[in-house]
Amino acid sequence: MVSVQAKVRMGLLRASGQKRFYDNASALHHLLPRHQKPSMARPPRKIRRRCEVEQHEVDGFPCYTFRPRDGAASDLHVLHLHGGGYVEQVEKHHWKSPPTWSRGSAAR
Repeated sequence: MVSVQAKVRMGLLRASGQKRFYDNASALHHLLPRHQKPSMARPPRKIRRRCEVEQHEVDGFPCYTFRPRDGAASDLHVLHLHGGGYVEQVEKHHWKSPPTWSRGSAAR
């Protein structure tokens, strides 16, 4: 079931015309580099203060492992694929959940 908050966000996206950005593949590939911000592709400092963050490359793509700073991590892992259809880079709101999962479950 879609939450009210999600419905409002979807409506705002439609009204803003941002979805049209993705309608034309050639325009998307042309405009995407200007649309991306390299600073957003790294975990924010706030998260790095709360968790140990390890970066590794997998087939040329950056992957991150989050561990609780108290050392309570287990052998469990949670695989999180952010939204964006493998087109967009990570956005600020995508960074909020993985550290919470790490602390709450002791998973990485």
